[in-house]
Amino acid sequence: AAGILAQSAKGKISSANDLGLIAYGRNPSPSTAAGIGRLDALSEYEASNTAFGFQLGLLSKPMPGLRVGFSYRSEIKHETEGDLKFSAEPGAPEATLNAFRADPRFQDSSEAKLDINLPSVTQLGLAYALDAYTVYGNISYTSWSSMQEFKIRYNDNSSTTKLDWKNSVFAAVGADYQFNPALVLRAGLYHDQGVTTDETRTPRTPDADRTGISIGAGYQINEMVKVNAAYQKIFVAEAKVDLSDSDYPDAQSRGNFTSKFEINPNLLLVSTDIAF
Repeated sequence: AAGILAQSAKGKISSANDLGLIAYGRNPSPSTAAGIGRLDALSEYEASNTAFGFQLGLLSKPMPGLRVGFSYRSEIKHETEGDLKFSAEPGAPEATLNAFRADPRFQDSSEAKLDINLPSVTQLGLAYALDAYTVYGNISYTSWSSMQEFKIRYNDNSSTTKLDWKNSVFAAVGADYQFNPALVLRAGLYHDQGVTTDETRTPRTPDADRTGISIGAGYQINEMVKVNAAYQKIFVAEAKVDLSDSDYPDAQSRGNFTSKFEINPNLLLVSTDIAF
């Protein structure tokens, strides 16, 4: 099988620049030093775009009870153009930002641009049915290395956030048990690799390795109605952030940031299938 993908995306990216630090760098003095970390210019970029890609799929039944599937979804490149606006942080005098407005780096733009290459995904899956049991397996390879940076271009300038994401592998196993004609029981386990590192992880992307365990059931109420329910517990590795304003040129006015994230979500899903 083959198909064309049309993907619509809409997003907003916000950040802050330390005007006090920039002012101190231009004119070191006790008065400018007092503004470091207190006088920020907030920037916000917002845009939407539609882009296209393709998908390929193959399903094989090499022996009774066994199904093997392969799919490939192409990389999709979004070339966005939108509005970039600057404002003073709450509580900071607008005059502080206005003093920098002569610098094109702090001027609004209605033609700012940001390109994002969303990754290709390659998947291999299988299902093997034996009496009342069906066993499943899946492995997916996502080429997240297509996303190396966020680079907003505006007013003949640019602002870059370094990502350096790496490719990742997702692996999962699961099983169904047909307890009786109406009730099916389900369980599964997966592991998903994180795509970033402590040196490039940002508060926008607190990503890390994660493992999930799930249980569920489906009940056929009658010929038309089936109810499904599932619970999943996700264990996420501690995600550390260790950003430095000396990492790369565009980080110089952003300061140092060290933190950690502890994320352990629980998911509950209930759905109803109705056949007419």
